[in-house]
Amino acid sequence: MDYNSIIQTVLGLIREKTGYVVIVANGTGKQPVYPFCTYTVTSPYLPQHRVIEEQGVLTEDIELVFSFTWVSNSHIEAISLAQQTAAYFKTAEARQKLHDNGLAWVRNDGFGNRDTFITIDTERRHGFDTRFRTRVSHGEANAEVFDSVRIENTGG
Repeated sequence: MDYNSIIQTVLGLIREKTGYVVIVANGTGKQPVYPFCTYTVTSPYLPQHRVIEEQGVLTEDIELVFSFTWVSNSHIEAISLAQQTAAYFKTAEARQKLHDNGLAWVRNDGFGNRDTFITIDTERRHGFDTRFRTRVSHGEANAEVFDSVRIENTGG
């Protein structure tokens, strides 16, 4: 599974829609100017349903959970950007762009305040979790498959 491609697709949608920076949560380096969005891939591999095997290739549907938090010095701005982002993933435009990149939006969960005691005097945080689905294949496309096996007992 190409996590880099998945992350770039999802973050690109947010940047295109809002015009603001999206960075990895709890990273090092200089903090961007407000407002900005942070993300974490909290669940990178949640297998769904059953695995299908065809000619040595295993194919399965996988869900990933991203946690997004909008950070601002304005409570209303953080809430508004989080809500706009969550709502955008539901639109036909966003779902089509995700589909074009092998992803599907599943649902948003856990929308709410994410302020911390340390930052409450200087910044406000609101966010939500989003679940996406993709299909991945494992194995060799040209693998040899046995149709049958014959066992002979020749020695007792």
